[in-house]
Amino acid sequence: MIRFIVAFLLLASLAFADVDKRNGVLLSTVNVNGVLLSTVNVNGQVVAGVGGGGTTPYASIDLDTFTRASIGTDYTVDGGTVDIFSGNITSATAGPSAARHNTATTTVNQWFVINMYAKDTYMPYARLRIDSSTLDHYRVAVDQSGGAIRVYSVVGWNGTATLIGSVSYTFTNSTDYVIAGNVIGTGNSTEWSVWVGVATTIPDSPTLWNSAAPLGTVTADPASPRDTGTLVGFGNTQTMAYQWGGDNFRYGYFN
Repeated sequence: MIRFIVAFLLLASLAFADVDKRNGVLLSTVNVNGVLLSTVNVNGQVVAGVGGGGTTPYASIDLDTFTRASIGTDYTVDGGTVDIFSGNITSATAGPSAARHNTATTTVNQWFVINMYAKDTYMPYARLRIDSSTLDHYRVAVDQSGGAIRVYSVVGWNGTATLIGSVSYTFTNSTDYVIAGNVIGTGNSTEWSVWVGVATTIPDSPTLWNSAAPLGTVTADPASPRDTGTLVGFGNTQTMAYQWGGDNFRYGYFN
């Protein structure tokens, strides 16, 4: 009996749960002998699990549904105007526009998911690895008319955009699509994966989203790699007002 009690107390000392916050999100973390088993937020969603080496997803911002009057102080508008209309981010004026969330990711291995409105030649896009000083970044854009998701390396918030690669997809004009993607690695080892039609949850891993493999992967050696930016955002290339839209935005990083 004494031996059983000692064993029970030893196990209790090795396995425990504590409560913490990561980027303002209440988390319950379960550890066994100091090894992370899982981290669950207040909604019961696992935001971290067993893993490492750049494979464990962490949420930086919970789902933003833009059900408010303006973009708000959590974002910085880098150019043009970014407005909210009927629960969607858009621009009430003609011309390109872009914004970034002010919460940086801990690593440069980033992921995003957003519901985008695909229409004509107006290319809404996600911005990854935004440099807080130069605003140089990678862009993952929806090209409805060209039938592809395109990855660019961009100077500044809307300067020279160099095409890195594309993943073909036939978009129905004037239709909403959930677009997800990530960027992993640096320099010659940089790789982008994209998904269409997944749920607006966090990814399972860099290669799976809702248990689905990516629609396609772009692997290239960028002429000017963006290896240090830690901000994420979105934008558009419209030439007329209200020609793009997006909602249900979430992003994060792989630890």
